[in-house]
Parts: sequence; C-alpha cells; structure tokens
Amino acid sequence: MHYIHNLNPIAFQMGELIIPWYWLVYLVGFFYIFFCGQRLIKYFQLQVTPTDWSDSLVAGWVGLFLGARLWYFVIYQPEMLLSDPAVLAHIWAGGMSFHGGIFGAGLAILTVGFWKRKSAWPILDTICTLLPLCLGMGRLANFINGELAGRPTNVPWAVVFPELYDSLPRHPSQIYEALGEGLILGLILWAGRKHILIPGRQTALFALSYSIIRFILEFFREPDPQLGLVVGSLSMGQILCGLFFVLGLILYKKSKPTILPDFSETAKAP
Repeated sequence: MHYIHNLNPIAFQMGELIIPWYWLVYLVGFFYIFFCGQRLIKYFQLQVTPTDWSDSLVAGWVGLFLGARLWYFVIYQPEMLLSDPAVLAHIWAGGMSFHGGIFGAGLAILTVGFWKRKSAWPILDTICTLLPLCLGMGRLANFINGELAGRPTNVPWAVVFPELYDSLPRHPSQIYEALGEGLILGLILWAGRKHILIPGRQTALFALSYSIIRFILEFFREPDPQLGLVVGSLSMGQILCGLFFVLGLILYKKSKPTILPDFSETAKAP
C-alpha cells in the first residue's frame, strides 16, 4: 500500500481571495531573504546601502517571474506561446522554469546593481547564500500541488499522484529535491558564507552545487511529457544543469580570492 496524494494546494482562502501554497512560498521567501540578507550585509560589512538592497530585490523579483515564465514557454511549450503570447501573463495557470527564473533574477539584479554602483556581486552573493531555503519550500509546495512527480517505482515510500498523473506509485522527487536543493545546498552555502567577501564566488558555488544536486535528482523525476528524454537518458533539466554548471565554473575561476577576515571575536555569526 502506498500513500495516495490528496493534499489541498490552497493555503488560504477568504471569499474571492485565494492564496495557493506555491504563491505563499514566493511571498515568505521574499521577506525571508530581505530581512536575513540585511543581517548578512551588516555582519560582513558589505558596501550595500538599504536602498541598493531593496531596489535589487524588487528587480530580482520581477526578473524571476519574467525569466521563469518566458524560459518555460520557449523551452517547454513554444507552440503554446506562438499561438497565444498572452499566456505569459497567466501566472496562476502554472508553468515556471527554475533555470529561467534564476537567470532572469540574476540578470535583473546585476543590471540594476551595476547601473547604480560599481559592483552588484555582494548583493547577488548574499541572495544565493539564503536562496536554498526558498527552493526547499518551493519543492514542498510542488509536492502539496502534486506536480513534478517522480518516475514509477515500488519503493516503500512511493506516492500515488492520481490528480495529475496516474495510479502508479512514483518517487516523491519533490521531497528529494526539497532535501537536496533546500537542506544540502543550504548547508554547503552556509558553511562557505565567508566567501560573500569574494565577489561572485558564492554565486559560483551556488551554480556549481545546485547543478550537481539537481542533475542527480533528475534521474528520479519524471521527464516533461512533451519533451521526454532529450539526449540519451538525459532530460532537458539535466542539459540545462550542465550549461548552468559551466557558467558557474567560469564565474568561479574569474572570482578573485582575497584574505578573509576572522569575525569570530568581533561578532556572532548570523
């Protein structure tokens, strides 16, 4: 006997106001990064003003949605986009790509940052340090929604997703990704948080670590039905992870190490 998924995707409803779990994650994640990021900036004495921080987060938020939606339809549903471009605005109907979202957010933050100041890397590095918790919450929301399920399996902890899939027991890949992209990735970046002082280094570590974790977990996740396996046994997600890894590797090599100060005696770690 396997667990049959029947969770309610709605977190809050009052009359016409309906807030799904997924959108609640976006809201909570924004304020979590906003306030915790301020603590990291203060602790590491980064040259980031409150205005720069808030402007960059808003720009990143907009870039996240635009990038995630546009990337999803260009890569996964191009025929739908060509037939009805207005579908990009139907954010309530689902269809978001992580790689597109992270690229759009990063591009927006760097554009605003370099426009207002000499470097935007401290801001992006700070965000990347805190982002894994948001990713983990997002994957839990995916599980609640019953979407992005795993491949068929008979492991004891398999889950049946009758609403969006079939009666086959499947890997709860959303939970795997919550642990990998949320917990494990978060521990890696938090352990190396002093690298925020090296412009671009923490962002590079995020790209490298995320790509490896996601690439492995994709073997348990059901490929997108409209694409299937793209190259051999590799999914589109794994190919994008490969490109993301190369980008992270280039950034890692270009980030210049400096002597990191010891904060242990001056303040407690946030």
